[in-house]
Amino acid sequence: MKNSIRIMAGALVVFSLSLSSCKKDDVNSSLNQENSVAQDQMEANSNLDDVQSTAQQFMDENSSVFGRIASEDTIIKTKGIDDCATVTIIRSQKKMVVDFGPTGCQGSHGRMRKGKWLISYTNNWRMEGAVITIGFENFAFTRPGQSAFILVDNSSSQTITTLNAGEGVYEFKREFSMKSTLPTGQSRSHYGTRFIVWNNNLTTNRFDDTFTVLTTSIGNGTDRKGRAYEVVVVEPVISKTACWLQHFFKPVSGIVQINKIGRTKTINYGDGSCGGTIGVEVEGEKKCVIGEGE
Repeated sequence: MKNSIRIMAGALVVFSLSLSSCKKDDVNSSLNQENSVAQDQMEANSNLDDVQSTAQQFMDENSSVFGRIASEDTIIKTKGIDDCATVTIIRSQKKMVVDFGPTGCQGSHGRMRKGKWLISYTNNWRMEGAVITIGFENFAFTRPGQSAFILVDNSSSQTITTLNAGEGVYEFKREFSMKSTLPTGQSRSHYGTRFIVWNNNLTTNRFDDTFTVLTTSIGNGTDRKGRAYEVVVVEPVISKTACWLQHFFKPVSGIVQINKIGRTKTINYGDGSCGGTIGVEVEGEKKCVIGEGE
């Protein structure tokens, strides 16, 4: 069994797409109007994925703490989550507090984080029926390579339930409510439920995994301009960790729709190959194709 995982920071990610390959002005204008919705969606999901995957990896790497071997009730780990945060575990209460400090520290993904994650759990995440609930206290993060913090509202939360834990295949339900404030002072919100299937192919190689976001997943919220939107998974969105080795982090296939005030933007993530193009369609007829890295 693999000792650590990263629940893909692209599971139902809608990328902040470059528009350079859209040649017609009217197409470019329409996409620009939708782009802040896509970026807000992407960043909210990326933060949710970061919290889930990091907490799960920490539990894997410190399994004795969450079992019956450790004798202490309160355990403080000053290394573990990116060797960046102080983690306090209260075993009798099944709680973890992850403290990144008041000024911030940088994770392995290049993102700065500060403030706290407040985590409660019923069991190790690998056990069927396990529930992990995560809250936030003055938590903020940056975009990789940037210094301005995005502040997460203390009312935000997410709950991850392990629905199935089979031979190399895990299915999770993630329920989330995420409110955040940008450096500009603009606010945005993101709510919904996501169903994710992780297949590790029964190997110890983390780079042969697949992550699939099911069509039962749905999300909604408001973007930084106060515009309401809904996200629907039309065809399952699949990500492959093998593509990470080629520095391609987007999903390789699947179709997602963003619906906003009667307008529909459809994103097609490709044919299953690493580094393929993303097809974008606005209102059913205006199209462009965007390549990886544009």
